[in-house]
Amino acid sequence: MIYLHQQKAIDYITDKFRKDDRVEALLLSGSIAHGFNDAKSDVDINIVVSQELYEQYKKNQAMTYWESAADFYEGGYFDGKYIS
Repeated sequence: MIYLHQQKAIDYITDKFRKDDRVEALLLSGSIAHGFNDAKSDVDINIVVSQELYEQYKKNQAMTYWESAADFYEGGYFDGKYIS
């Protein structure tokens, strides 16, 4: 079950990455995707980018994404990983 505050956070991050032409897809992962979440669970995402951009992120050791989701719920955050 996705809690309303988590759904609002997911909608926000989806809209944000939809505007980024470098992002090919956004995959929900972690406890929310598997149905093991609780009201305090973070939002785990995999951010799909081109192989070329992935290699650039890898070279620069910038393979992860983090953003606060405190606007949606106390202690909430997005935890992302770039993949290709």
